[in-house]
Amino acid sequence: MLLVDDVTKIGLDDASSWAISPIEVRVGNYAALDRKGIIVRYLDLSMLEVSIPRAWFGHSHDAADRQRANSHGN
Repeated sequence: MLLVDDVTKIGLDDASSWAISPIEVRVGNYAALDRKGIIVRYLDLSMLEVSIPRAWFGHSHDAADRQRANSHGN
């Protein structure tokens, strides 16, 4: 399973199709892609956004720390 920023932005090419189209699940969104018989599962954790280390998605730790600080200040 791959953690991604937004499952709904995953594009298909000629060699792939949805095994499971993007659907909303408790933690965010889930989908499964069939690429020539190999199933790749994707999960975004958008419903848990505040508690996810944003560094998982390529954001710097500084940005993640600022985001966490801002969310706790509200």
